[in-house]
Amino acid sequence: MTLEMKILEETKYARKIALEEGLERGRKQGLEQGRRQGLEKGREQGLEQGKLLEIISCVEDGIFSEEVGAKRAGLSLEEFKKHITN
Repeated sequence: MTLEMKILEETKYARKIALEEGLERGRKQGLEQGRRQGLEKGREQGLEQGKLLEIISCVEDGIFSEEVGAKRAGLSLEEFKKHITN
C-alpha cells in the first residue's frame, strides 16, 4: 500500500469516526431536549388538571355554581358537567 493510499484510508476512517461521534452527540442532545419538553408539558398538564380538580371541588362544596365553575375552568357548561360526573 502506498503512502498516499494509506493517508486516504486514514482520512476516510477519521471522517467515519467523526460522523459517528457527531451522530451520537446529536442523538444525546435530541433525547435531552425531548426529556425537557416532556417534563415541561407534564408540568403544564398537571397544573391544568389540578386547577380543574380544585374548581370541581369548589362546585361540589357549594362554593361555586356549575356555571361559575365552567367559566373559571374555561369550559362550556356541558363540558364542565362531564368532568364533574367522571
